[in-house]
This record gives sequence, structure tokens and C-alpha cells, in this order.
Amino acid sequence: MLLALRFGAATAAQDLDLHVGPVDREGGHQTAQEAVREPSVPRVAVLPQRVAEGGRFAVTIEIEPVDAGLVEVEEPDYPPGVTRVGGVQVTSRAGRPADTRSTQIRVDFQAARAGRWIIEPFSVRTPLHDYITEPAVVEIALRDDPSTVPYDLEWRLHSDPIIEGQSVAVTLDMVNVTEFTFPEQISVQPPSGALFEEVQGVGEIESARYGDVELFRVPVASYLLTPSAAGSLTLPVAEIRAFGLTRRAAAKALTIEPLPEGAGESAAVGDFSFRSHLSHSEIGLDEAIELAMQVRGVGNLGFLQFPEVSAEGLVVSETETSEDMLAGPGGYIGTRAQIVRMRPTGPGEFRVTVGPFSWYDPQRRIVRRETARAYPVRVVDRSEAAPAQGRQLPPLLSAEQVRRAAPLDLFRLPGTYLTTMPGLIMVTVVIYVRRRRREGIALFSVVLLLGAGILIPAPSEERLEQLSAHYDEGEYTEAHRVALQLLQEMPGHPGLLYNSGVTAFAAHEHAHSVLYLRQALVMRPLFGQARETLKIVEGELGLDRQYALPRAVHPDVPLIAALMLFYVLAVLLVIPPRRRRAGYAISVIVALFSLAGTLSLFGYSLYVRQQPAAIVGPQTAGLKRIPEEGAQIWLNLEAGTAVRPLASRNDYTLIRTGYGLDGWMRAEYLLQHGEPR
Repeated sequence: MLLALRFGAATAAQDLDLHVGPVDREGGHQTAQEAVREPSVPRVAVLPQRVAEGGRFAVTIEIEPVDAGLVEVEEPDYPPGVTRVGGVQVTSRAGRPADTRSTQIRVDFQAARAGRWIIEPFSVRTPLHDYITEPAVVEIALRDDPSTVPYDLEWRLHSDPIIEGQSVAVTLDMVNVTEFTFPEQISVQPPSGALFEEVQGVGEIESARYGDVELFRVPVASYLLTPSAAGSLTLPVAEIRAFGLTRRAAAKALTIEPLPEGAGESAAVGDFSFRSHLSHSEIGLDEAIELAMQVRGVGNLGFLQFPEVSAEGLVVSETETSEDMLAGPGGYIGTRAQIVRMRPTGPGEFRVTVGPFSWYDPQRRIVRRETARAYPVRVVDRSEAAPAQGRQLPPLLSAEQVRRAAPLDLFRLPGTYLTTMPGLIMVTVVIYVRRRRREGIALFSVVLLLGAGILIPAPSEERLEQLSAHYDEGEYTEAHRVALQLLQEMPGHPGLLYNSGVTAFAAHEHAHSVLYLRQALVMRPLFGQARETLKIVEGELGLDRQYALPRAVHPDVPLIAALMLFYVLAVLLVIPPRRRRAGYAISVIVALFSLAGTLSLFGYSLYVRQQPAAIVGPQTAGLKRIPEEGAQIWLNLEAGTAVRPLASRNDYTLIRTGYGLDGWMRAEYLLQHGEPR
């Protein structure tokens, strides 16, 4: 039987003028089972694509011509809105002209329920090829209104599993819609056994394209769910009205896992960091002392408990709790702080102790713990008030430091790439050149490489001294003006970008300060002073969770390494054959792979420099869920917040924040930059 099947496959292939397999070294052909099987994507069509309830449609798949008896079709799980009618029909069409020959696979369906339904990929196997189709969509209209295809509505949980006390995002989503709209009416009942708070900005609009049809998943209502106990929980039936239709989301049953042991003291669930700080280590009898505790991160920030505070020789006079949070997919994002004010009962040496703080990390499935900390306090009969400190400003770079901060930027100079020419010549004409001159050729290329970076333009020392004079005199606006003039003359200079960022911060142009400092780090990734100053500036402005700077190196580093490896390869290639040893081949292979790696790193470093970046500024700006003027602002971003632009539409830009939240902001509220030209 196996022999007959192989013979049939070969005969069918010969009848259709096809090769069964590639030719082997002896001139024969491999069998179909031995041929390399590469999955390909055939043509798939839904005919008709829109049909009314009760009507029929078909899914057809066109593949290369093959005997129908040799085709195996693996069907997917069909959506509940369609019902298959009959079996799978396979028809070979070999009687047509050669360029239109094909085999058609057809599956008939009946439209059982209105909506847009996704037909998942089919798997088709023949002796020659394996095929996997693209998913397809069928639109089933209402029986009494053939022009209307209803949307679906369903609950979506953004975290799984759910832990007792954990704050998780829940959205009510319109599914498989072809356009955006705001519902005319939303009816949602809160579940029992949990805190259910409506929030803004949770959930993203998702889209998928199936041929000419683009379907969207749009969150129309978002909530934060915080279950109070372990067990079971049910999200009740929800209802909305949009596009003239009323749709219901089925109830969704949830399982709530108990909080693991060790995290019960604080009841904290999420990804947090905890820190505490005592305002003074020495106070007078008539003075108060403050213990500040702060929890920062993502999770159930609004419901966790701070660790216990004990104090010897001090009494608690006041406790103040504050929070700065917003909603996100993982719960509440931001900080929660508590200040405990204490007064002494008498002089002496005392101790303030902050108890341990534990929390459960649902992502890593572990209990994390911050150990207890004790602060010594000395109470004296009288204390000297600490002198008030003025505003601390970062230092400017001197003219010499600015010159040293400028990279060679060899990758911009054509002469850098011309240094490969001596190596190419050496390999090409080595048999005609005396051995003594080979070293001279290599030396000549090194001189060219070094000479390519000699003519590095430097800013005017006189203008830099003028800048420093204005800065030292406290004339920060004038200093910033001079810094910008220098930067316009030499765009992209890391030292000038640094000075522009420092003077902008001194002149209270905070958004521009962050912009210039971050751009200086893009132009010179290992600029340590700029990195420290950026940390100080963002800390002074209270900017946390900034969009991270890309990790990269300056393009000159991998480029110089690639040039060196190129000459290593050139030297290896001109070694006389009689002097080659056993390790020669290994050396060539290692050098080739190293050269490929450095060139890849060079390309990546250039790619990073071209990535768009943006800073919110010069004032606080609002984030919207859709790019429309009438849309509600659900999140305000402070001036200086670093974000990543993703797309643009009309006058709006889609951005991603350091919290991982996406939203639309008017382009005029963003300071955008790439690599300066």
C-alpha cells in the first residue's frame, strides 16, 4: 500500500509537470516524503464575506495542483456563530491552462448567529507541501436587518490569577467593531465581595486586519477590582447601547487565590519598593521629628498597610498619609506616603524603629521583604537650627571639558571607511609586493584612521567663558541664550547639549532641561556626568518612571573594532600557504564571526540614534484615549516627562509612558527630537 501511494504521488506530479523532489548527487530524485517541507500561505477566501443569519457561505482555499486524493485537511475549531454544512470538498483542476492550474478546497457553512466571526487557519498537507492559511473573517448580519452586523461585548481581565487583596484591571470591551464610538448608555452592577472602582485610561485599543477588513477591540469602561477574600467572584452581566444596538456581556466567574503567608501584615500585592527616612538625628526638647515612609510601585497601593513604628522616649503627635496614584493594567501606579510626627518626652539617646515591610509579587510568585530599620535619635536641651540651604544647581562644563566631551564621530567621516582600501589592495596585490612593504601598507592605513579624527571642530572658548560668566553671576536666562546659540552652531555636540540642559534647569525651563540632557546621553551613551545630572534634575522635578533611555554604545566603538578585525582577516589571508598551521582555519572563522558581530552592533547603535523621543512640555499636558478634541483627558503628565512617540494622527501623537500606558496627546504639547542633523 505504501509503495502504491508513493507511485501515485509521483505519477500525479509527472502528469502535472512537477518535480517530486530535488535532484540528488547521483542524478535521481528524492521522494515526496524526503523533500524539504516548507509551510506556505495559500489563497483563502470567504464567499460571500457578508451573509444574513440563516444564509450560507463557503471558505475556499487555492493550492498548487495535486491529486485530490492526496490532500489532507486539518480543520480548526469553528466559532459558535457558524455551523459547518457537509464535509470538506477537494477538487483538482488540471484541465485548465498550465498557468491557472490549481486544487481547490471548499468548506460550506451556515450562518447561525449574527456578528463578526473569525475562521481560524486551516492546515493542508500534500506530498509536496504543507500549507497554513491566514485567518479569515465572515460578517453575519441580523436576519431582519441585513445591513447591520452587530458587535460583541465581553469582560476582559488584565491579570491572571487574582490574589486576595490584589488590585487588578477589568475592562468592558466592544469586540470586532470596524469603527470607534462612545456608547450611548452603559449599565454595570458592581460585584459583591470586592471593591469595584471605575477608573480612566486602562486598556488599549487593539486591531487586527483580515484581508480588507480591520477589526478593533475597544474598551468602553474600565475598573479596578480588589477582592476582599479568597474564593469565587462573579462579574455580573453588563449592558451597553451603541450603533443603535443594545448588547450584553455575559457574567464572568473568577477564582480568587488566598494571600500567601508572610505578606499578611501589610496585605500588599504587587511590585513595590519601600523606603523610610528620619528628618533629623538630633533635636531639641521643644522640636518635633518626622519619620517619612514611602511605598512606590504598581499594585494595591490604596489598600496596603504601612509597617509599625515604635519609638523610645518619643510620642506620636500626628500621622499624615498622602498618595499620588493613577490606574494601570496592574493596579494602582504611583506612590503612597506616610509621615509620622513625634515629640520627645525628655533628653537622652533614643531609637526609632520601623518594622519590616512584606509584599507578595504576583508576577514572580514570591513574597518579598524589606527588613526592619532602626534610627538613633539624640534629644538635647537646645539645638541649633540648620542653616537654610539655597537651590543646588549642577555645574557647567568648562571649555576644556566641552572639548573632551565631543566624540570623534568617525562613523560620519568618509575617510574612516577609506582606511579599508590599503587592506583590500594588500590582499589583491600581495603576490606582486615585496614582503617588506606589507607592514608599510598596514601602517599607512592606521595613519589614515587616526588622521580621520584629527580635524574635530571645537566651540569658541571665548563664548564658553561668556556662558560661564553669566551662569556664575546668576544670569541664568542669558546663560541659556548663549548656550543655545553655541548649540545651533554645532548641533548634536554632547558637551553643548549638557550645558544647554543645565542652563535650562537654572532658568526654570524644566522640559527643555530634560530634553537636552537625555539627548546628550543618546549622542554619547557613556557620558557619566550627564547621566548623574539628569538623575538630579528628574529627582528635583519629581519625575519618576521616565521612559528608559536605550542601551547602546557610540557607533565609533564597534566601527573601530570592525576595522581592526578587517585587518586581522587581511593579514590572515595573505599568509603564505606553506606557513599555515592547524589553527589557521579556526582563527579565520573566529575573526569572521567577530567581524559580523561588531558590524551588527554598529548597525544597532545607528538604529538607536535614529529612534524618536519626546518630552512633555513646556507645561503639564493631558493624555486622551482617542485622538479627538472632545475626548476626555484621563491622565495629566508633568512637564519634563519622557515618553516614546508611537504614531501620529491629525494633530495628535500616540505616546507610551514609562508606566507602559499608551494614549494620545496633542503634538504641540510635545518637544520631540531625533538625532540632530
